[in-house]
Amino acid sequence: MAFRLFFKIFILILCVFVTWYKFDAISSSPFLALTFGTIFISLYFLLIDFKQFSLKNFKKNFYENKESSLDLFLNHPAKMLVMYFIFISFVGTILLSFPFSHYDKVSPIDAFFTAVSAACVTGLTTINIGEHFSSLGQIIILILIQLGGLGIMVLASIVLYNIGKISLKHERIITSDLTDDLGEVKKALICIGEVTFIAEFIGALLLTLAFYLNGENVSVSIFKGIFTSISAFCNAGFSLEQNSLEAFKNSPLILYTVSTLIILGSLSPATCLLLPKFFQGKKIKVQSQISIVTTLSLLIFGTFCFLFFEWNNILSDLSISEKFNNAWFMSAASRTGGFSSIDILKLKDSLYIIILIFMFIGGTPGGIAGGVKTTTFAVLILTFFATVRNKRNIIIGEREIRKEAVYKAITIFMLFLTFALFVFFMLLATQPQNTKVLLFETISALGTTGLSLNVTPNLDEIGKVIIIFTMFVGRVGPLTLLMTLGGKRELEKSSYPPVKISLN
Repeated sequence: MAFRLFFKIFILILCVFVTWYKFDAISSSPFLALTFGTIFISLYFLLIDFKQFSLKNFKKNFYENKESSLDLFLNHPAKMLVMYFIFISFVGTILLSFPFSHYDKVSPIDAFFTAVSAACVTGLTTINIGEHFSSLGQIIILILIQLGGLGIMVLASIVLYNIGKISLKHERIITSDLTDDLGEVKKALICIGEVTFIAEFIGALLLTLAFYLNGENVSVSIFKGIFTSISAFCNAGFSLEQNSLEAFKNSPLILYTVSTLIILGSLSPATCLLLPKFFQGKKIKVQSQISIVTTLSLLIFGTFCFLFFEWNNILSDLSISEKFNNAWFMSAASRTGGFSSIDILKLKDSLYIIILIFMFIGGTPGGIAGGVKTTTFAVLILTFFATVRNKRNIIIGEREIRKEAVYKAITIFMLFLTFALFVFFMLLATQPQNTKVLLFETISALGTTGLSLNVTPNLDEIGKVIIIFTMFVGRVGPLTLLMTLGGKRELEKSSYPPVKISLN
């Protein structure tokens, strides 16, 4: 109750600040009613919470809570996830604000923006991290990326396993978030550790070699190789270069190494280990099969779209092999990675729409990427075809997809869409920018992709705050945030007769 109350107070303060800071722009636009409507709705729900909130009961529950700290820690994974990212973002902001972290003076809002973007593995930046932040500052950003990429459940599992105070109940809670099947925590941790370390280590070696062959000295090549490898595997999109990886569009080693790291990071560790079996034609878990097939389909479709729409446009000065290399790279990076090997400001509008859809879909559950997730997209597509064919059940791989999964997929999709529209309207009301670029920035932040049409550096303070909040929600997920703000889940038993509603 207290957490929800404080969060709604924060939303109310944010809306009031937007109205006060940009009143002239809002009052002359159609979003005045939306802004004040949000304030009044927030006030209404705050009044409801204040009526239910009892300081006496709060103190009693705080001091006399019957649950152990371990139960509180594990039985509320949604709240734990939210608090984890708030904590590392806060610590990262403080560290990046110190003089030793940057060459030129960095404002508090820019330090906060960079810390949240790194912790939420998004990649949007208001300043160039290669020019403004020192080597120590860049290392801090890299640590934030790694912590944000690994996630709270991995760290929690390590701590709990080491202290040796974990029961079968807690083990099931942890492993349900780490792997597709319930199993031992130790196996789940080894799985994540192996995939993460091996992928980032090999990636760092290959990228170090590639940067060295492209003219960098040994020390710079090593640092860039490690930084880019971790950033790519964590789907963060941070680059030490001025224009991402545009300077290396003629380097297949860099393009394919980074794109492979992005793809592996967007998949769950358990799914990554099943890739050899999948390509050998062996039977694997249905969820992993859906994730792999959907990911490959999107990669191939994206590559074809980049080649088809940009063959004689932005790819015109490249050879045929280089066109395929960059099309494949952008297909992988534009959905989850945030890197770019071409100037996306020059892309055609048709491809711009496709990238928006890709960023909205995102990666795979259990992976590092954001978005509504490939499985959500696949379930919605399967539901569509089942409905068109007048099938009552959705069958795939001799298994039936339960109705609960369909309801959850629709809920996640609508939550993302609703929140994206809300953020988009807020940016339109406060930022003197083009509609197209603001929509792109919104989806990129919410999907934690990190691509930008050069809007982020031109945002004012309130625009930066809106994008910061959007990146945070995109990382933890709107559904997770609602679970955090909501009460305990209760089973509903309905004794009401069904009703038939005509939808066409």
